[in-house]
Amino acid sequence: VTEKTKIRGILEILSAAWEFSSLPIRYGEEKAMKILARNLVHKLPDGTSFDSNTKALILLQCHFSRKTVAEDMREDQAVVLKEAVNLIQAIVDVISSNGWLKPALAAMELSQMVVQGLWNKDHVLKQIPHFTDEIISRCTAHEAEPVESVFDVLSLDDDVRNDLLRFPDDKMADVAVFCNSYPNVDVSFQVQ
Repeated sequence: VTEKTKIRGILEILSAAWEFSSLPIRYGEEKAMKILARNLVHKLPDGTSFDSNTKALILLQCHFSRKTVAEDMREDQAVVLKEAVNLIQAIVDVISSNGWLKPALAAMELSQMVVQGLWNKDHVLKQIPHFTDEIISRCTAHEAEPVESVFDVLSLDDDVRNDLLRFPDDKMADVAVFCNSYPNVDVSFQVQ
C-alpha cells in the first residue's frame, strides 16, 4: 500500500490475503474462472495463475457486478465476503496509521462495495433488491417525479410505484422492507 493506492490496488491487496489462500480449486473451476475473468471490470494481468487468491479477486468482482456463479463457488464467495469486511478494516487501520487520506477513503469505499454488492460507480437505486438497469432507467426517466434515491421510491404514490417497478407482491415486499429500513441520517452544525 502506498499513499497513491486506489480501489483497484486495495482490491488486489485484499484478494492476495493469506486468509484466501486456502480457497479450494475444484475440478473444472479453473475453466469457469477463466470464463468469468473475461468480463471483469478490472482485468487480470496477463499470465495470471488461477490460484485461490485469484479466485477471491474474481469472486469479489462478480459480487460487485452481481454475476451469478456456480453453487460451489457461491459458497466460496460467501466465505470471501465474510472475511473481506474484517480484512478491509485492518487495511484501513494500516493506511490510517500512515496518515494517507486517499487510500483510506478508497478502502472505506471498498468496504461499502462489499456490503452493498455494488461497484462504487453504480446508481444508488441498484442497492434496492430486484432493481435492474431497466427499472432504474424507468425511474430516472419518470417525468412527473424523477426517482433518484431510496427516499424518492418511498415518497411515490402506490399506483405510480407499481407502474414503475412492475413487481409481483413478494418482490414489492422485499423493496418495502429494504426502503423502510434504509437509514436516514441528518447532520446539522453551527460554527461558533
